[in-house]
Formats: sequence, structure tokens, C-alpha cells
Amino acid sequence: MAVSYVGATSDTSVTTASTFPTSFPDGWAAGDVAILAGHVSATNLTMSPGAGWDPVDGLTNPIDQGTNSRLYLWQRRLQAGDSPPTITGSGAITGGWEMVVVRDAAASPIGQVGTSAVASSASVALPPLTGVAAGSALVGITHARVASGTLPDGLNWDGVYTRVTDISTSRSTSAANVRNSSAYRLISTAGSYGGETVAVNNSVSASMIGALIEVLQGATTITAVGSTAADGTMAAQATVIRAAGGTLTAGGTLTAAASVVVPADAALAATTTTTATPTSRLTGSATAAGSATLDATGRTVQPAASTVAGVGTLTAAGTVRHTGAAALAAAGVLGADASGTRLGVGALTGASALAATPLVRVPAQASLAAGAALTAAAVVRVPATVTITAGAALAAAGVQLVTAGASLLAGAALLADAVIYVPGATVRAQSRPSVAGAASTTSVTGSPARAAVTPPGRSATTVAAPRDSTPEVTHG
Repeated sequence: MAVSYVGATSDTSVTTASTFPTSFPDGWAAGDVAILAGHVSATNLTMSPGAGWDPVDGLTNPIDQGTNSRLYLWQRRLQAGDSPPTITGSGAITGGWEMVVVRDAAASPIGQVGTSAVASSASVALPPLTGVAAGSALVGITHARVASGTLPDGLNWDGVYTRVTDISTSRSTSAANVRNSSAYRLISTAGSYGGETVAVNNSVSASMIGALIEVLQGATTITAVGSTAADGTMAAQATVIRAAGGTLTAGGTLTAAASVVVPADAALAATTTTTATPTSRLTGSATAAGSATLDATGRTVQPAASTVAGVGTLTAAGTVRHTGAAALAAAGVLGADASGTRLGVGALTGASALAATPLVRVPAQASLAAGAALTAAAVVRVPATVTITAGAALAAAGVQLVTAGASLLAGAALLADAVIYVPGATVRAQSRPSVAGAASTTSVTGSPARAAVTPPGRSATTVAAPRDSTPEVTHG
């Protein structure tokens, strides 16, 4: 069922405030998805809505426009008995918030998100999104902040969007002010969207940030329960769902022009194949085993506790997401022409591989063991408390980052044609940080400025690293 709009609410600090009580729109219900945005003048203060509200999937908060303004985006699937959150600031903030609520969103509701920012302009172009699914909704968020002078008196959205909030602080013209606005668009045809302009009504130049969020529809078009065996085939022009406890075995095929969803405890076994033009999704504790394959032109998603085992393959021309406690085991492969993302505390084990053309990212306590490989043409990033063990390999043609407490053990290999950064990492046993190319630099640091690494059998070597030299890497 296509995503529908429920309602929106918004408010500002008027002058300044350290707390921002929010409200739900009329008509909201349990199961609806809420997108909550927080807007901050300057970037020296922070916002938090409290427990139960998470950053929008695929986004790292906050989004800054230089030092001029800041945007936060959170999401929540609303539950019976929920109360609107109060956003708490780290100090007295000039800013505001808005909440947009939609209905009939998918179990993993966020398809993709993009942001854009300009330093001094009377308009901002919304970020482009490719592979947007039919039946989804695009939620747009923007603001315009001035340090002083004439206040923006309105934010005008392109006519394809329905503006639902538009509100401003009202401090004096000698102080900073922020105007924030939201809008939505319901998508009936899959394709590429975004790029439209949001303009300040009275043409005041401002620090502007724009965001566009795709909220995916709940997949309810076709439901297959039980077992589809022995070359069983399911086809649809919109959505194919493989539901709760069903099994697709022995060469079975699921094909859809829009999306294939394999939720709950369903299983893809033997040589089964799922193919979709924009999205293939393996959710819940679903299992893709044997040489099962999930292919999508847009996105392949493997969240929660799902498993891709054997030589299972997830492939997308856009984005592969492998999240939560998902497991990619044995010789499983994730491949994408755009970005490969490994989130949460899951494991890449056996000879599993994660490959992407520009970016591979492995944050937050993930584990790479026993020959697992991460490969990217541009950047491999392994921050937080990642453990890289037993011959695991990371390779990038551009920049490789192994940061903040990561451990490299027992023959782990780091390879880059350009630069390797290892600040705060522990390098043990026979780990091999290495760089190819005469113009390359290896930086192994224990603090932002300097560190010492002692390879087995050699004296300590100290390598200085320039402060703030790590490039910014984002995804989604």
C-alpha cells in the first residue's frame, strides 16, 4: 500500500530556548512513521529528542553548513501510548523543529536520504535521489538562517511538493534568526527525483540546508505463504512479498519491477533468486542460503538478524545495506556500484566480502574475521571498536581509515594506493599496514598528532600525522 500523508506540526524558540516541547499532528496512529527535524543557528550547540528517536537511517547527525547553521533529522515508528518528545538543547538555542507523520510505511521505512547546503544564498537545491520506489513518499526539510538583518519571510517549495510547515524565530534584526519549513511529495512512478529549488520568499541571502527523505511503502501487493518449491516463480510489476515462515526453494524465482521483500522467518534456499528494478529487501530473521541471490538496480537491504550464508549474494547498482545484527557468512558477497554499508554489531565471517566502487564503511563494533574482505575504489572506513582478525583484508585505491580503538590482529592486511590512517588503533601480531606508490603516506597514530608502532623484531618508529587530516566521509 502506498505511503500516505497524516499531518505535520512545528514551532520555534521565538527568541532562544534550551528546550523545545513538540506535538503530534491530529489523526496520528500507532504504526505511523514520524520524521522529526531540529534546526540550530550556528553549530556550537546540540539537540537531542531523548530515547526512542533515532537518526534517520543512512544519516549521521548533525548536518552542518559550515559554522553558520545545523540540522538534525530523527525517525520513530509511533506506538500506542506515545507522548511527543521534548527536544533538549545543550544551551540557549535560536532555532525550531517540525514533525511530519506518514502512514503505511515499510517495516524498514527509510529508503534513502540526501542533504545539501549553501553558505549565503536565497535558495537551496534539494539533493537528487535515484531509484526512488513507486508508492513511496518524499519528505522535504529545509531552513534559512541569517546572522542578523532582514528575516526570511517564507520558504517557497517547487509546485510538485505540498508545503505543510513554514515558521520563523522572531528575534530583533540585530540578532540571528532561523526560518524552517517542511513539505512532502507522494510518488506514483519509480525513478529519479529531487533537485528542485526551495527559495526564500523575500530573496534574503541566508545559510540554507535542505534534506530529502524517501519513506518506502509497506509491501502488501502480493503475499505468498507456505512453500513455493522446485523452480516456483512469482512475478509482479509492483511488489512481491515472501511472507512469514514461507520457503522458496530449489531454483525458485521472485521478480518485480518495483520491489521484492523477504520478511519475517522466510527462507531463500538452494539457488533461489530475487530480482527487482529498484529494491530487494531481506528483513527480519529471513535467510538467504546456498547460492541464493538478491539483485536490485537501486538498493539491496539486509537488516536486523537476517543471514546470507553459503555463497549467497546481495547485489545492487545503487546501495547495499547490511545492518543490525545481520550475518554475512562463509563466502557471502555484498556488491554495489555506489556504496556498501556495514552497520551495527553484525559479523563478516568466513571468506565473506563487502565491495563498493566509492565507499565501504564498517562502524560500531562490527567484526571482520577469518579472511573477510572489504574492498573499495575510493575509501574504506573502519572506526569505533571494530576488530579485524585472522587474515581479514581491507583494500582501497584512495583513503583507508582505521580509527578510534579498532584492533588489527593476527595477519590482518591494510592496503591502499594513497593514504592509510590508523589513529588510536591497536596493531598486533603480524598485521601489515602497507601502502603502494612512491607518493603515498602511511600514518599510524595513537593520538590526533603522533603515535608509535613497533613491528615484531624492530625498534619503535614514530610517524607524525597532521591534525585534522582525516577526510570527511559520508554515505546515504
